[in-house]
Amino acid sequence: MQSKTTQFIHGFDWVRALMSVAVVMWHIRTFGKSLLLTEKFARFQLNLIDLFNFNVVLVAVPVFLLVSCYLLVRNASDGVRLRQRVWRLILLVSFWTVLISLWKGGYGELRKMTPDSPLDLLAIVLSANGEYYYFFVSLMILLLVTFGAMRLSTLWNWIGFALTTALVFILPQIVIANGQILLATYWNPLNFLPYPFAAVLIYRNQDRLLANARNLIAFLLSMLTLCIAFAAYEWTHYVQGIFFAEGVAIPVYTRASLIFLAAAVVVLALRPWKEAPRLIRFMSAYSLPLFLLHGFFRPIVLQNTPDLGLGDPVMRILQLVAVILLSYVTALVLPFFLKDEILR
Repeated sequence: MQSKTTQFIHGFDWVRALMSVAVVMWHIRTFGKSLLLTEKFARFQLNLIDLFNFNVVLVAVPVFLLVSCYLLVRNASDGVRLRQRVWRLILLVSFWTVLISLWKGGYGELRKMTPDSPLDLLAIVLSANGEYYYFFVSLMILLLVTFGAMRLSTLWNWIGFALTTALVFILPQIVIANGQILLATYWNPLNFLPYPFAAVLIYRNQDRLLANARNLIAFLLSMLTLCIAFAAYEWTHYVQGIFFAEGVAIPVYTRASLIFLAAAVVVLALRPWKEAPRLIRFMSAYSLPLFLLHGFFRPIVLQNTPDLGLGDPVMRILQLVAVILLSYVTALVLPFFLKDEILR
């Protein structure tokens, strides 16, 4: 029987495949543009589409971060391997942030990366100049925190998880009280601090959680209950005009509900699944290239989609498929020109 450190986790193929698509879905607004993304947010009324977008689709980034932290713990990575991972993340965020900036506006766009103040410099670095690649900056920070959390007792990890979850919960309230919107930006690494501690706790308790169906179901129900409870509070208290300064009238990732849903997804993926179908394995293998490349094709597809008279919902699905296929095809060609360490 294989140990949990050597057994391949087939569930993670499903996670990578589906969550990478979810990232693209959010960025191209596959299910329509919510009132929360417009100046008419004051007329917003909660509906199923917004619930799906903000509470399911947006869990993709937290899930990817939690999986990465979990794998660091599972593999018992030492300082050398951690430095290798951090160096690769630095390469990824540097190369792709510069490249997409050049793609969007040439040298003029690059000049916007010149900071006007130390705070501006911090924002540019943490947000990867406002590009999708802020993910890599946050992941670097989380891996360093995870490396430290691995060396703490389980009790201290519980304390760390509780404190950081409480922080995520109160940050929007602090913003509402004093207007410091930077505390609730989508790229703020504070949004994701609970995930290193959650990764350690999941790893240390997974044998018990997966021992039988009763334990797994009890855990999943408890996570979903907490997710729903926090989401109910968020929807009734966090839809505020102050957050619209970031383009969305509710915090994107500064929401505790996403923490518990991400934990449920990762633990469910850890159970013994059969090998995923070939298509899912392909999508899993190319989840990183899809993330890296979809930002280049998103505006091209959205601005050049012909009117086929099929209705807006159908057209958005077609746009999603087009962006994904273009990214996959490009990812198959780019290895002839780019090294794997900055692509896959």
